[in-house]
Amino acid sequence: RKKGASILVYPGAFNTVTGPPHWELLARARALDAQAFVVCASPARNPDSAYQAYGHSVVVDPWGAPLERCAGHGEEILFADLDLTRVAEVRNSMKLLDQRRPDVYGTFIEGVDWKE
Repeated sequence: RKKGASILVYPGAFNTVTGPPHWELLARARALDAQAFVVCASPARNPDSAYQAYGHSVVVDPWGAPLERCAGHGEEILFADLDLTRVAEVRNSMKLLDQRRPDVYGTFIEGVDWKE
């Protein structure tokens, strides 16, 4: 986010145990944290494989709302129109970076000045 990213893409292969409670929840949380669009792409499930992927790829807007999602765990192509002006709207309405206190707790990324 500090470097100007508006879209974050996360490949993942959650399984059928961890996927249902966590996959979309984490995608939405990352969108809220970064105030950016998040695309979480998962492989389709292969019934002949020992590992069963959850599937359910999803695109989330900067406010944490899912825009598009795959219907399930099969092979699908997911399309979503992203209005990048939405990123600026969300970031201007809730200025998360302005509320950071690196003077109190330091910075976790060397060389990044959070007050710029």
